[in-house]
Amino acid sequence: MDSQTVKLQRRGPGRPKVRDTETTTLNLDRKVMALLREMSKRYGMPVNHIIENLVLSAVNEDYPLRVAEENSQLKRRVVEYEKRIRELESELERIRVQCENENDNTEIREIMRLKEDSHRILDRYGELKVFELVMRLFNVQPGERLQHLVKRFVEDYFVNTGDKELISRELRLKIIKNSNTSAMGWIVRKLEDA
Repeated sequence: MDSQTVKLQRRGPGRPKVRDTETTTLNLDRKVMALLREMSKRYGMPVNHIIENLVLSAVNEDYPLRVAEENSQLKRRVVEYEKRIRELESELERIRVQCENENDNTEIREIMRLKEDSHRILDRYGELKVFELVMRLFNVQPGERLQHLVKRFVEDYFVNTGDKELISRELRLKIIKNSNTSAMGWIVRKLEDA
């Protein structure tokens, strides 16, 4: 018979510290080595673990039973964890949908509030420059922040319908553009009044 040397791994970095291992050299028949490699592939274990399991099974009659019991316990735990993962994924999806609905509702409430406030203000003044309406809607003073809010207000809520006007169907407002001024100086009216 041809023989081949097998070196069993010993403890080192990345290996469990609970194992007390020793380096051993075995001279094995090449056919036995081929069988060990085949078992290693089939069971997904290193050759040294295959040899350990075979020796422990030969010495201790209940070792295979204990291994089978541990495997069945691990399989039950995997099934429990998979079930828990599915429950958590379902809960996450429910929360995600709920958050999306709340965001949609928040957006709708914000638009309704802006519409009501802007109409109440325009009922009092008839028409205003865009910056005046934005100052009253968002309670800001003239400055950089006001310019930024005017730009966002126009871009977020109004669409261009021609050379001279912008319309917001959501807010029911109309802006009349003036080529001589920036967006801050354009005139805003209620859509029904325009």
